[in-house]
Amino acid sequence: MKKYIIIIILIILVISSWSLFFSLKRKERIIDEEFEQELASFKTNDEYREYNIDSLKSIIYYNSDLEKYESHLYSLEEKKEININDIIKNKDKFYEKIREFISLKYPNYISDILRKLDHHNVYALQDNSLVIYFYDYDIVPKPEFSLSLEIKYQDLKDYFKIKIDSIDKTDIPFIDYSKKLVAFSFDDGPGSYTKEVVDTLKSNHAEATFFMLGSKLEKYQEEVLYVNQNNNEIGYHSWNHENLKRETIEQIKEEYNKANDILNNLIGKRFSLFRPPYGDLNKEIKENIDAVFILWNIDTLDWQHKDPEYLKNYVLENVQEGSIVLFHDIHKTTLEALKLILPELYNAGYQVVSVSSLAKAYNKELTIHSSYRHFTK
Repeated sequence: MKKYIIIIILIILVISSWSLFFSLKRKERIIDEEFEQELASFKTNDEYREYNIDSLKSIIYYNSDLEKYESHLYSLEEKKEININDIIKNKDKFYEKIREFISLKYPNYISDILRKLDHHNVYALQDNSLVIYFYDYDIVPKPEFSLSLEIKYQDLKDYFKIKIDSIDKTDIPFIDYSKKLVAFSFDDGPGSYTKEVVDTLKSNHAEATFFMLGSKLEKYQEEVLYVNQNNNEIGYHSWNHENLKRETIEQIKEEYNKANDILNNLIGKRFSLFRPPYGDLNKEIKENIDAVFILWNIDTLDWQHKDPEYLKNYVLENVQEGSIVLFHDIHKTTLEALKLILPELYNAGYQVVSVSSLAKAYNKELTIHSSYRHFTK
């Protein structure tokens, strides 16, 4: 009798085990189906994309109702949704790296706000890179375009728990060729405001060409070095702002050579761009001086209109892609105007560059004995 009881108990245990097994399998199948249904539900959205990365599935789409990108990250092993923090180690270093790339991409008035990372950020994993979409940030002036950042996995591999194969590194070029380019130029310096002008340009991801007077180069050596060290361009603006048409060719050459020697001793470079004072230039000067002559098509008259608000409005109303804009870095009001102009220009889709950078971007070769007022694509 005892033997039969044991057999019955064993049978019950086997049946229970099989029942539990099939129950778990059924539950697992239901979970799989629900998981697949959840994943499939996103495919009706705009710009739907999905990526399999290690043991993860990343889904990215555009939510047309909210007018923003959305991203969902799933663990394929656990069959559940996770977030970016679940796959990160060394979080402090990870987010510091994010901040570093934000500063590389955006001007300070934008990057200083985005670097806080304290609003709604969408972290989207793609095949070779992490894309971050930034929303709901209070930035003044408000950008007229979406804010995002793409970082290659190679630059983040030390901070991920998952395995990601990537050899590409993130390249954020100084000049954003998706923007409309315009050249800023500054005459009559260097002077006491030159360094602040350079700092203002730098904080707005801008560069410029400084047309300097030969007679000021030695007096303002620090300013000359500062302009050069911060990736700006230095051009020649005569020795002492004399009208070139009133000088002999020999005198122009002598002064030009003297200024070239000084500049070469300071920064190891010689002038290649020459802006004649008042824009006065003739055929004889162009043919006898080995330089590229740079004029302008937008004159701010900042020496006359010492009103930052007026200068801002004038530039914004008249600027066009490929323009060369004339300022003077010897006026404080010009410095104050730049602080207003540069963010507004950036928001309007422009980036400010040097004359040579503008020409290069438009595949225009600057040839000596020639003059240029602006550039077109």
